[in-house]
Amino acid sequence: MGAGQEFSQYRSYQAGDDIRRLDWKMYARSDRFYVRESEQKKQLNIHFILDASASMKVQDNNYTKLDYIRYFIAALSYIVHQQNDAIYFHWSNSDSQGQANSSYGLPRLFQNLLDVKASGKWSKPSSVFNPNSPSIFVFISDFHEVQEEIKDWVSKIKTAQNEVLCFQVLTAQELNFDYDKKVIFKNLETGEQIQLNTAEQKKHYLEQLEKTQQHLKHFFAAKGIVFESLDTSKAFFQQIRLFLEKRKHLLS
Repeated sequence: MGAGQEFSQYRSYQAGDDIRRLDWKMYARSDRFYVRESEQKKQLNIHFILDASASMKVQDNNYTKLDYIRYFIAALSYIVHQQNDAIYFHWSNSDSQGQANSSYGLPRLFQNLLDVKASGKWSKPSSVFNPNSPSIFVFISDFHEVQEEIKDWVSKIKTAQNEVLCFQVLTAQELNFDYDKKVIFKNLETGEQIQLNTAEQKKHYLEQLEKTQQHLKHFFAAKGIVFESLDTSKAFFQQIRLFLEKRKHLLS
């Protein structure tokens, strides 16, 4: 996901140089052979930050949002690892927090990912990372918040030195509100329950969902932050591929 080798300068061609590095446009202008020199790829720090609050336990198609995100982070970590970039994993809720990194290898990182338990409410990570270092921060949450506390925290980690990518993970039922008649909904973070006639509330719910997602997208876009939605009913590798195709400038 990081930048590849960066162009540095031209120099005159010397015997033994790879002819594939010849710059033919320079030859056309100067009638002399030049090769392009490049600087070696600089290692990037990739931070995956996971909202591990209780709402991530919502289940659809026999797995939870947290299960889905485990696969998603693991797949992206594998891609990043192939580029020799440093991977950091942070998770946080009001009951526990933690972090891990790739210095001990991906198997250890994946085990930490499996050990994460969703509980409590959102709580900003206390793990130390420098938002001013050349890094990519990948924040993953369902953005179920009380007073925009998640959105505001994410906006603060964006600086001119880094890139921030946000993924909102939602189940198909959350996206489509496909429930039968009257349903009792329980807030997994507060315990509050409410009974709704879903047939009557569906239109209003979908309108509010669209309004909220557009607000998040526009808010983050204004700050130079990418915002994407993930649907857990879709294969995670398909969504990874679509996202990476949109973000080709991040790839080497």
